[in-house]
Amino acid sequence: MKIIIIGAGKVGKTLAKHLNDEGHKIVVIEKNKDVLENLLNTYDVAGFVGNGATTSTLNEAEVSKADIFIAVTNNDELNLVCCKLASTLGAKRVIARVRDTDYTEQAELMRESFGIDVIVNPEQAAASEIENLLRFPFATQVTSFEKGKVVSVEIKVPEECPIINKTVEEMVKDFSANIIVGAILRDGQVIIPGGQDIICANDYVNFISSPQKIDAFFKKADIFNRKVKSVLIIGGSRIAYHLSKSLVESGVKVKIIEKSAERCQLLLESLEKVEVVHADGSQKQVLDEEGMSDFDAMVSLTDIDEQNIIISLYSKSKNVETVISKVNNDTFYNLLEDISLEACVSPKDVIANQIIYFTRSLKSKEDGKLESLRKMFDSKLEILEMDVSSESEVVGKEIKDLELKKDVVIASIIRKRSIVFPEGNVALEADDKIILATSRKIEEIDSILK
Repeated sequence: MKIIIIGAGKVGKTLAKHLNDEGHKIVVIEKNKDVLENLLNTYDVAGFVGNGATTSTLNEAEVSKADIFIAVTNNDELNLVCCKLASTLGAKRVIARVRDTDYTEQAELMRESFGIDVIVNPEQAAASEIENLLRFPFATQVTSFEKGKVVSVEIKVPEECPIINKTVEEMVKDFSANIIVGAILRDGQVIIPGGQDIICANDYVNFISSPQKIDAFFKKADIFNRKVKSVLIIGGSRIAYHLSKSLVESGVKVKIIEKSAERCQLLLESLEKVEVVHADGSQKQVLDEEGMSDFDAMVSLTDIDEQNIIISLYSKSKNVETVISKVNNDTFYNLLEDISLEACVSPKDVIANQIIYFTRSLKSKEDGKLESLRKMFDSKLEILEMDVSSESEVVGKEIKDLELKKDVVIASIIRKRSIVFPEGNVALEADDKIILATSRKIEEIDSILK
């Protein structure tokens, strides 16, 4: 597909990389010549220097031939204008990055008014991801599917954990676990495990099941899990706003430390039951005075990655149980494991996942529609949610009789809003939704078969 991206900032650059890797023809439009040249020198994509809100630039990029048009500049209004023009000029699908909460709260009207198919909000999406991590405070990554009925939880297996040196089959039997091991990451390599694969200390393991069954398994396996009742947030960003609002509704105590007096006032006016402190949360003295060590969790959301990492390291040294950092720079990710900061969130990567899912779902056949997608383990693993239509080859077949391709696991089945554990004698039915774990690129349901 031909995809036009307006804006070569963090999000635009990430999208260009991942969508190019997916095999699409990418065209990037960016006002800043130096920024564009840097992108073009890094990735095999085309580009134009220009204003994406002018018909001359869009016509030069042949927007009428675009299968997908994506506006991800740092200016909401510019993105909306670009999308309206692109839709008018013939782009088939249009996606806008919109961050202002005043706009996102009227998303349906804006979609209709500006001809937009999808509105993405990096900060809101990142806040949801952080909330998932707080739901499973021992996890390094959490993704929910089908409105939270199924979760994918990644953990680093601690030393002396009872599941160490057990095969997957033994673990499931010994702990009566109705869970699926979707993947194991060991020494940088992803293993899609069978029943005889062994779990080792310090493996990163992906578990998939309902939240209740995940909780029950970790309790039986003596993997520490506790409910987060209080959260300290450093930085009063849009992510902090969305996160705090949701946490308070769940009964969690929240304190925000923000160094801008103007932003503090805005947060106080827009958030209820949230304590807002005007101070510099990057200062050790401030963190100590505000009782950081008394909180169950600390989330660092400043605009500077290095600052978030340093604050998080200090929180770890003060024995805060759950520490989550916002980190956008890819170069830091390889270092985070070595310094025990595995729980990190990148807004640009969260949005990239959403848009890749959308583009891949357009390519998928109607008889195996892709509902959602999440890349994990540095994009080596994908967790997919797919529909099963009456025309699919898998309908009526028991799971044990499906000749699945190597490196594909059926992790869960959603049938009439209920979760069905994928035991061997369970037959797939039309209108089921299935959750898959795979290291392959899957676009439609029947492609999981040999």
